[in-house]
Order: sequence, then structure tokens, then C-alpha cells
Amino acid sequence: MPVYNKKELERLLPHRDNALCIEKAGFFGGKEVRCLYCIEDENDFRIKGHFPKKPISPGHWLTEAMSIASLLLVRLTNKTNGELPLLLECNAKFHAMVFPPAKIFLTPKLVKSRGNKFFVFSVTARQNGTLIATAEIKGAILPS
Repeated sequence: MPVYNKKELERLLPHRDNALCIEKAGFFGGKEVRCLYCIEDENDFRIKGHFPKKPISPGHWLTEAMSIASLLLVRLTNKTNGELPLLLECNAKFHAMVFPPAKIFLTPKLVKSRGNKFFVFSVTARQNGTLIATAEIKGAILPS
């Protein structure tokens, strides 16, 4: 199973700096990737100021991480490169709150695709084995 660190993820994804919110990923062959999304502490830029007396991870950052994990699965399975990835729609359900520090494992699964351009994913997010969020993500890969 290949494991990708942050530098290797930068080769595969157009995101940089704070926008690349996945720390590492493991590719389990043709259909599965598992990504790690970390929140270090209450001073993490994604948390700071979000309920300062009891810091909670904002759901939109988790949704962003699930979208990036889905894009990574497309990159690894379809060998698309240089194209512009677009998030078309995200229907997320949050099942539990996330408090820092947190290590969240994201697992996108391809539900359907139309060619190598339009994709639908089902994504789960788990912390310590507990389901914290699910999402259906629709995206497209457009020529750059």
C-alpha cells in the first residue's frame, strides 16, 4: 500500500499551504484511499475563534477535507493531472462534534462517474473509530 506524505500530496493535488488540509494518505489499490486530517490544538487556525471557551472544529473544514480526499481518489485512479477540480455539490451530515486535538480518518468511495469528468462520492469521517460525519460529494474535473 503506497503512503503519501504532504510533499507527495502536493505533487498530486493543486492545493497548497493551509488549503491542503490532509496530512497523509494511504492508497489501497483501485478503489480506496484513506486520508488523515489533523487538528493539533485550540490554536489551530481552523479552530481559533470558533467558540473560544470550548473550541469546536467548524464543519466546513471537515467538508473541505472530505472533498480533497475525494479528489485524491480521482487523481490516483484516473491519472488526471493538470485539470481543474470543481466541487459541484456537497450534502454533509454531522454525527458528532470534533474537539482538538483530533485525528480524523476520511474514506471516500466512488459511487458513480460519467467518463473521467463527473464523479459522485460517498465519504465517511471517523475519529477513534466513531463515525463523526458522512457526505455525498459531487464533483467535476475540467480542462485547465
